[in-house]
Amino acid sequence: MSEITGRLPARERRAVLKSVTEVVDGWWDAAYLSDAKDPFPGFTPGAAKLARKDAGVMTRAVVGGDGEVVATRRRVTLDVLAARKRAVGVTAGVLLVLETPDDERRYVVRGTVELERDKADWKIFGYRITAAPQAAKAKEGTS
Repeated sequence: MSEITGRLPARERRAVLKSVTEVVDGWWDAAYLSDAKDPFPGFTPGAAKLARKDAGVMTRAVVGGDGEVVATRRRVTLDVLAARKRAVGVTAGVLLVLETPDDERRYVVRGTVELERDKADWKIFGYRITAAPQAAKAKEGTS
């Protein structure tokens, strides 16, 4: 975790980290790494509706085509708001690096997602995400 505002016991910290990371990973797996019917599991209905409109950034559409896509880097950092020793809100900084092995292209998805507790589960209710191609992978070789 990057920062905690308020008091949060260690056990709750671990639980929040695990739960929020699972929500973000679920989105990444469904939206970028598979052809899931619902690319936005873990999103509130309103956020999922907005994300569908932003599919060019929020899904594998950023890569184009239907070839293989591999995640080569995943990072989630959390800023947590706690009240009465319980996490009530989270801003997750996200970084996902995707590669297309066939043509060796690389894409970087980064930004933040905002999460709130929905009963026992965490839900993404907002996001600020960018996705863009990155310079081609360097090839190794000797002459």
